[in-house]
Amino acid sequence: MSEGFRVVGPLPDPVRWRVAAVLARDRQGRVLMQLRDVVPGIVAPGKWSLFGGGIEPGETPEAAARREFHEETGIDISADGLQPLVMFASQARADAVVHVFALDRRIGTQDISLAEGAGFGFLTRTQVAQFDLIDNYRRTLLELDDF
Repeated sequence: MSEGFRVVGPLPDPVRWRVAAVLARDRQGRVLMQLRDVVPGIVAPGKWSLFGGGIEPGETPEAAARREFHEETGIDISADGLQPLVMFASQARADAVVHVFALDRRIGTQDISLAEGAGFGFLTRTQVAQFDLIDNYRRTLLELDDF
């Protein structure tokens, strides 16, 4: 389950829910973030998050990351376009883990056709530290050596 990922902190046992997310950057090195909708039943409403979502039964984390990123941004990711980055326990569910992948190319605002969320932005390190992000994503991003 953790092949290629740097595991941060203890993972739940058993795992009943898995999430895949994509870390994408623009040419300036800023990180693409989604501003989550504020609607009933949504996890982390109004917070900034990486694009991603639930892994369906029988789906690999990588396939889920590619599918979710395409559904939410309109951007296709090639079969070899993601690299495992980090995996950690979800804050939203005690029985869930989050798999974060790094996109292997840079993208820009013009590439994105937002289909989910209240908005998006390319955030700097300072903005990641200051904005209302999901805590595990903030921690992961601020620990990156090249951000």
